[in-house]
Amino acid sequence: MKIKKVFIGLALFTLLFNVVSAQDISTAWEQFSSNKLKDAEATFKKCLSDTKTKPEALIGLSLISWHNDNEKKPFEYIQEFTTSISDPYPYLYALWSTPCVNNSTRLEKRILRFIRK
Repeated sequence: MKIKKVFIGLALFTLLFNVVSAQDISTAWEQFSSNKLKDAEATFKKCLSDTKTKPEALIGLSLISWHNDNEKKPFEYIQEFTTSISDPYPYLYALWSTPCVNNSTRLEKRILRFIRK
């Protein structure tokens, strides 16, 4: 009987955690859309701890870093993003001409190494 209660408690906790994570990522995108970038960045960073929301949070952080004129961070987030999902190519294609992936007219060595993987 006690094991049943523990199991039910764990199941409810897991369900609650997943709902909170999904709300966090939605909140982050709403903040991003409302141009509350500091708040969105903090919320996206909070979402990095959940494997379900991490890829989307990395995309958001990359876009915010690009907006903040950070030269290296957007690409670092994209690199981490590509290891967190099975098929990153549609996203890379969509972001190819942005500073998130390709931030200059001349390809840097670190970007070339990344492309050759």
